[in-house]
Amino acid sequence: GIGIGFNNFFASIGKGIAGLVKDPLESYRKRKVKGLPSGIAKGLIGLIAKPTTGMLDVATNIAEGVKNTFGKASKSLQYKRTRAPRAIYGSFNVIKSYNEYDA
Repeated sequence: GIGIGFNNFFASIGKGIAGLVKDPLESYRKRKVKGLPSGIAKGLIGLIAKPTTGMLDVATNIAEGVKNTFGKASKSLQYKRTRAPRAIYGSFNVIKSYNEYDA
């Protein structure tokens, strides 16, 4: 969980930095000089957005790991009844002393 999350985080930082160069170049190839400002804007937004999503992935993977760890533990801690539930008698729902036969 944690290792995969941090690998994804560092990969997203690399993608954000690469986007600073890649996005303006792609935009320039499509629309020449007119596309350059939008490509620069995409690159700058990606520089912030991609590492942010990487950090959210880290948090998600940590939470998933904790859930998997403690989820298995809680399933193994099932409680067993030591006796049957108490019987309720009659139409007035009278509760009498515990009687194993009636329970």
